[in-house]
Amino acid sequence: MNGNISIIALAPSAMYELERRNIKFRIMEDYYDSNELYQMELKNYDKVEELCDLVDNTIKKYSSVVVEYNVRPAAYTIRHIITIYCVLTTRIFQLSKLIDTENPDLVFVYETNICPFGPFKSAPYISFDNNESLYSRLLSQDGWNTTVKILPTIQATGDSVADNTIHIKNNNIIQHAKEIVTPWLRTHPCLFDLALNIEKNGHVGLSYLIRRTHGSRKRIPVILYGSGYNWDNSINDLLQNNIGPIYRISDNLDWINQTKTSEFGDMDAAWEDLKENQIFRSFFICEHVDYFPIVRDRFEFVVKQLTDVSIRVVQYGMELINKHKIESVIASTLATCVANSVTCAAHNCGIPVITWQHGGYGAMEKHPFINYIDLMNSDAHLAFGDGVIESYNLDAQKYGTELISVGSSSIEKILNEKSEETEHSNNKKIVLYATDVYLQNSQYVSSPPPFSDSLLWRTQKALLQLLGKYEDLSIIVKLHPSEIANSSPIKLFVQDEGFDHIQVISREKTFSELLAFADIIILDRPFTTILQALTTRKPVFSFTGLVNYNKHAEQLLSKRAACSSELDSFLSELEEYFTDDTYHYDVDNQEFLEMYGLPSKEGSTGEKAANEIRKVVTTFKHKI
Repeated sequence: MNGNISIIALAPSAMYELERRNIKFRIMEDYYDSNELYQMELKNYDKVEELCDLVDNTIKKYSSVVVEYNVRPAAYTIRHIITIYCVLTTRIFQLSKLIDTENPDLVFVYETNICPFGPFKSAPYISFDNNESLYSRLLSQDGWNTTVKILPTIQATGDSVADNTIHIKNNNIIQHAKEIVTPWLRTHPCLFDLALNIEKNGHVGLSYLIRRTHGSRKRIPVILYGSGYNWDNSINDLLQNNIGPIYRISDNLDWINQTKTSEFGDMDAAWEDLKENQIFRSFFICEHVDYFPIVRDRFEFVVKQLTDVSIRVVQYGMELINKHKIESVIASTLATCVANSVTCAAHNCGIPVITWQHGGYGAMEKHPFINYIDLMNSDAHLAFGDGVIESYNLDAQKYGTELISVGSSSIEKILNEKSEETEHSNNKKIVLYATDVYLQNSQYVSSPPPFSDSLLWRTQKALLQLLGKYEDLSIIVKLHPSEIANSSPIKLFVQDEGFDHIQVISREKTFSELLAFADIIILDRPFTTILQALTTRKPVFSFTGLVNYNKHAEQLLSKRAACSSELDSFLSELEEYFTDDTYHYDVDNQEFLEMYGLPSKEGSTGEKAANEIRKVVTTFKHKI
C-alpha cells in the first residue's frame, strides 16, 4: 500500500497489540477536545426524553391497555436507550473529527459480526454486544465525506490475543441445581427472597422465618425488586423493625423470553406508524450520517416486545400487591424496562417506591444518567450522605423525589467486619491497586470527562509500569468483577513484562476482602471503591483525572487521600511514597466518608432505612 498511513486503535486490546509490535498509532481521543464531546452528549439527554415521549405516545394510539395501565415502555427503557444513543453519536463524533483532521483518501475498517440482543446476557434488552464493532457498522452507512472500504476480519494466531474465554468448571453440579430451582423460586417471591438472603448472609438469613411471624408493631409487607445491594445487607434490621414479609421480584430476562406477539394492541401498526414518522427518523441523524438502519430493529423491539413485557409485569405486580397487601416497593436501582414496570404497578395501586443509592456517584459534579435509575420513578431515595443530597437536590425536585440521608449499609458492613491487620506471609508490603472496567459498547457520557476505555488503559499501563519497578513490594491488581473485565490486556501486559511480584485478581476475592491484606491502596477511577478504601486507616492514592468530583468533595478527599487529576503528578507522589514512606494526609480524617458514605454512627443504617420506610408509607397514605 502506497502513501501515508495512519493507524487508529479503537480499543485497549488493539492499543496493546500495536504497542507490543512497536507500531505507531493514535487513538480517537487525540482528535478532539473532550469537553466538546461532553457538551454535545449532555444535550442528547433532552433529545432522548423527547424521543421516548414520541415512541410512547405512538404506542398509546394503538393500545387501550397501555392507556389503562399508564404504561410507558420507551421511558421505562430510557437507561438502555440513552446508552445506545450515546455510544453511537459519540462514535460518529469521533469518526467525523478523525476524518476532518486527517482528510484521508480512503478509510479501511474491518467488518464486524452483527450480534443478537434482547434475552441475552451479552446484550440485554436493546444493548449492543461487545463483540461487534460499532465503528465498523457506522462507517458502513452513507454520509461520510470520504471513501470507506470494509476489510474481511483476519483471525488472530499465536499469543497475539489473550484468552478471554470464561471457563466454568467448578461447582457445576451446584450451578445446574440453581438453574433448575431458580425459575420455580421466582414464581414464589417470598421464598425467593429467603433463598437469596440465606445465600448472601448465611445462617443469619434464617432469621427471616422467625421474624416474618412475630412482631410487636404492625408489619409493612414490601416488594424488594432486583439485586438488593444495601437492602440485602439490611434484611435483619428491616425484619426486626417489622418491615416484611419481603417478596422478591428478580431483574431477569425471562420476561422477554416469555413474550410472544402482543395481545394488548396492534403493535405492528404502531411500528409502521412510527418508522414512517419523519420526526422520529430525524432523531437518528448525526453529522449528516443517518444511523437509523443500526437501531431500527432495537426500536421495533421496544414497540413490539417491550410493550408486552411492560404490561405483563404491571399486571403481575398489581396482582402481587393486592394479594399480599403490599405497602411499598423498595429497590436499589431502577435500570430496566421490567424495573420501571414494577414501579408503575406500585403507583397504580397507590403505594410508594423507595430506592436506595447504589455506587459512589454522589460526589460527582453532575451525573444525569444516574437520575434515570435513582430518581425518575421513585417517591423517596435513600442517599449515602448529606453531600449526595446536595448533588441530587435539583434533579430530585424535577422528579418530585424526596431525598433522605441514611448512609450505606454495605460500607457500614465493611467497618463492622473490619479485623485486625492481617499478617503477611513475608515482609513485603502489599499494594492493592483496584482498577475499573472498560465500558466498550455500553459507553455513555454523563459526567465530565467522558468515559474512555483508551484513556483508562493508558492510565492502567502507566501505573503498572511504575509498580513493576518495585520488586520489593507485593502488588495485587484487582479487576472489576464483571465478566467483561476479561477483555483487559492487563494480565497479558504483566506476563509480557515478567512482573512476577504482580498478581492479577478478578473474582477470586472481593475488593472489600482484599482491603484487610493491603498496606497501600491505589484507585484509578474511584467511585464505590473510594468509599470502601476510606473505611481503613491506610494510605490511599486516588487518581481523579478520569472522574469529576464537585469542589467540596475534592477538598474533603484531599485531606484524607493523595489525589491528583494529572497522571504525572500522581505517579510522582506514588514514587515518593515508595521511596521514603512520605504520606502527607490524615488517615483518621473521615469527612469525605461521612458526607458521601456514612453520615452518622448513631444507629445502624438498616434501622434508619426501616424507620424511613415506615415514615414514607405513612406520609404517602395521607397524600392519597
